[in-house]
Amino acid sequence: MLRLSFNSAALGFRNCLPIVVMQITQLELGKPLIPARRRYDSVSGFPFPGTGPMFDLQIRLGNAQRIEAFLAELSAEGHWAAPDNGAIVRAAALLAAPRATELLVRIVRRNTTTHLSACDDLLLRCVAAPTGATGDLGQIGAALIEA
Repeated sequence: MLRLSFNSAALGFRNCLPIVVMQITQLELGKPLIPARRRYDSVSGFPFPGTGPMFDLQIRLGNAQRIEAFLAELSAEGHWAAPDNGAIVRAAALLAAPRATELLVRIVRRNTTTHLSACDDLLLRCVAAPTGATGDLGQIGAALIEA
């Protein structure tokens, strides 16, 4: 379990994400975590729009369970944008193909009427991904056409 050395409630999500990235990088490099006493003024306000950076962090951690929950709970309810599609496809590749297909179909069905170009981009990225990485492309494409 990753235990971060800062007070996320006090900093707010927007300011915490860069700190989480730094902490994960430290762990990946086998270095000790940055002490809690250190000030993070240099990264406060660092922009992290959309859900893509959170998916990228979960991918780096290999956290398929959280990726699945994030896709099911947030993205499938419309909380995403086209710039997140690359990260969504990379994240979906960590899931079992049937589950990845199911979640991607839900995202497309839920968002086609309001974000058609983003859904089109998502399908194109799925097609460009390695074979089988995102599950059944036919079902995802059919969801785009049917919606």
